[in-house]
Amino acid sequence: MNVNDRAIKMLINGSLKGDRKAIAKMITLIEEDPIAALRYEDEILKYRRDFIVLGFSGAPGVGKSSIINHLIRELRRRSHKVAVLALDPTSVISGGSLLGDRVRVRYFDEGTFFRSITTQPESDVPWKVCPIIEFLGSIGYDYIILEHPGAGQVDVRIRDIADILAIVLQPLTGDEIQMLKAGLLELGDIYIINKYDLPQAELFYTIVESILSASRLLTTIKPKVLKVSALKGFGIDDLVNTLFSIEQELRDKGILAIRRLKRILSCAESAIISDVKLKVNNIVKDIERKLIREHEYLSLRNAIISLRKHLIRAMCGRNIGV
Repeated sequence: MNVNDRAIKMLINGSLKGDRKAIAKMITLIEEDPIAALRYEDEILKYRRDFIVLGFSGAPGVGKSSIINHLIRELRRRSHKVAVLALDPTSVISGGSLLGDRVRVRYFDEGTFFRSITTQPESDVPWKVCPIIEFLGSIGYDYIILEHPGAGQVDVRIRDIADILAIVLQPLTGDEIQMLKAGLLELGDIYIINKYDLPQAELFYTIVESILSASRLLTTIKPKVLKVSALKGFGIDDLVNTLFSIEQELRDKGILAIRRLKRILSCAESAIISDVKLKVNNIVKDIERKLIREHEYLSLRNAIISLRKHLIRAMCGRNIGV
């Protein structure tokens, strides 16, 4: 992070005044070097206010962006400031990322902010999102919407990031067994049945409600199942009222404070693991080059033994912590 204390203070002051360029610049600095940004945490979070992180997840094409577009409009109508962070996976071929939500999410005014955050393909929520969330909350955004490209068995960490998690589903996409296998019905506080104008939507709604009612995995609050049509704008008022109701229930039961602490701890764990993994990978690459010079062939068993032996020896002499 090639900035000084004075520049940081100027960016924070500009962000507090709603200067979009200052906000964008601060987020860029956090994205580029989140560890360095944390050195300014006290200054960045000096004006910390109460805010809610709304997570949206679901398979591609179910209508997450369209629902978010309606949701922003309704929250703004009720005088709430809204920021959107959309996670966009990078291409495994080009390394680029198509920031398509900039096209699909179209409702913007002085009380909204939108930012796409690139992630590695097939990876979960990057930990750099956490300081960005805290920053946006500290400068006055009431609701921070985190749009996740999809949740399943391997990428469920959005549950630890969001205060309230909405899972968007749609009818005619396969049977209920697939939903159970993907783990979708283990995560959400709200299940939105979008495209309710499609055939078999009522049947699909009944199936989801039945599965949730029979589940023994529900431990904190009872999930709500909502009928929505983003195409026709149907069900958006009900969605907003349900969000407010769940928010109040989480506050009253003390669950909201626990979830916020879990977000911080989850991101701290991810930051440490990412740093250690990077340093260990670098050590392993050095060892591999050494073994290639010394051996013409190694069996898999002997390769594992050699790598483990050299790695332990190398780690004992290096500081691989954050």
